[in-house]
Amino acid sequence: MKVRVLDKETGRYFKSEVYALVNTGWYERRLVRMPGENGGSMRFFDYLDREAQGHPVLINKIVPGSSPDWIWRRSDGVSVQMPGFEGKLPGETKFFEYIGVPWLFEQRELLCRLLRGESIPVEGSPFEGRCYTSDEPGWNYVETPGDAGRLLGEFCGFHDSVLRELSYISGAHANEDGSMCPVDDVRRVTMEFDCQWSPGVELVFEGVTALNLRPAEDNYMSDLYGVSLRVADAQVFFADTEGVEEFPPGTGTWISAYSLRWRVR
Repeated sequence: MKVRVLDKETGRYFKSEVYALVNTGWYERRLVRMPGENGGSMRFFDYLDREAQGHPVLINKIVPGSSPDWIWRRSDGVSVQMPGFEGKLPGETKFFEYIGVPWLFEQRELLCRLLRGESIPVEGSPFEGRCYTSDEPGWNYVETPGDAGRLLGEFCGFHDSVLRELSYISGAHANEDGSMCPVDDVRRVTMEFDCQWSPGVELVFEGVTALNLRPAEDNYMSDLYGVSLRVADAQVFFADTEGVEEFPPGTGTWISAYSLRWRVR
């Protein structure tokens, strides 16, 4: 599971994989790797902002799912401490559910340190050599303004390009028994462009937050002069108009998402 995390202490966003989800009373927390020197560090972050009105989300999902080797452990109730952890955590930390990598659950002292709010450096800890990524092989990821510039340079700024195809997957669906899963946990948009001056390119936006599609009107051509692509706060903003500085722009097709990857078609 790939996510975008807001570190409230610094006001900065970063991206990470999730290694565990725990319930410690009223709020779910997720274990992620914070960026930093020597591999960064591991720390639990709250999923919801406990202090803000409405409890907004602090961790945005980019790529859903969990590793196939994850385990699920749960106590007999929300007021019952997980077996084996009695007396190891502060009294207000109930810790009644664990979903995540199996080896961490067995290292109880390490897990308790994390649950108490400690940050554990990756280097020299059991996490070293066990970090992973859900990035797809064969794709280029746009994480920085430099990455955005390389994409635009590779495809001539999308000059004389056309949007050939666009598709969206929400993640919401009906189960086989007829029950509904009304959760948009995928939110993926795929765009394919043809270009007169370069090979075609496939763009995949994940964790989409908004999409505005404006096809060319009757008696108008749809070829692009250029596009805008910005990266800020671990998000990407793409518009089919050159020189757009503000999002959302007033006209044209545009999209905002937490992740963008691309490849030559």
